[in-house]
Amino acid sequence: LETALIGRHPHLRAWQWEGERDHAAARAAIKQVGLDGLEHRQVATLSGGERRRLALATLFTQQPELYLLDEPSNHLDLRHQIELLRSCAGALAALHDLALAARFCDHLLMLFGDGEALAGPANIMLQEENLSRLYDHPIRRISNGLGVAFVPG
Repeated sequence: LETALIGRHPHLRAWQWEGERDHAAARAAIKQVGLDGLEHRQVATLSGGERRRLALATLFTQQPELYLLDEPSNHLDLRHQIELLRSCAGALAALHDLALAARFCDHLLMLFGDGEALAGPANIMLQEENLSRLYDHPIRRISNGLGVAFVPG
């Protein structure tokens, strides 16, 4: 709980302590990431995925207008990856998981090693030609009606 409360610091004046409203925001964020019941655990006793979810709870406690996320699903199991990305609508995120990008992103920006960039709607950007160029390796796109998967060629 104390770690999640760090997210409230931008909302406090100098030397001001967190109030009940701040505690409520932190508890709601902890619940949002599925860590309710663990509020009194020491951070050092949490698994890597639990620590990642706690970092996200700290961010959610801050209640920013815009989320800038770098690999937010890293260290999370599949269930928590999906739950997290569902709760981050409107975020700007760096993702390397192409299936998650296809499922959750409306628009993509691809940054190439030579400084070039491509941007556009996700369904256009996530084509084999663009991805193969991006990763400098053949990428195959597989669609089966349930979703899209990407595999190295």
